[in-house]
Amino acid sequence: MNNEFGILADFLDHTEGEVEGRGADAPTENLRQQFRQLAGGQLPAAERDRLLAELAHHPDWVADIAEQVRSLRAPGTGFRGGRSDRSGL
Repeated sequence: MNNEFGILADFLDHTEGEVEGRGADAPTENLRQQFRQLAGGQLPAAERDRLLAELAHHPDWVADIAEQVRSLRAPGTGFRGGRSDRSGL
């Protein structure tokens, strides 16, 4: 799963400002909490699978998840999808 966030983070780095979601139903606060858990790698597998399946019907919610991932990427930490630059040491 961590590689999925790395791919998303790289995508966002290269397309920031160019990718916008289309207007649709906004996610509920409960879903936003699940997005935070997903971004932090703390969402249980069954809930993660259900949420990822739900994203197929609401691709505009990916922007919300991306914001959660960005918020976890503190400047200077080298955080890239669950790994730090020092993870190979």
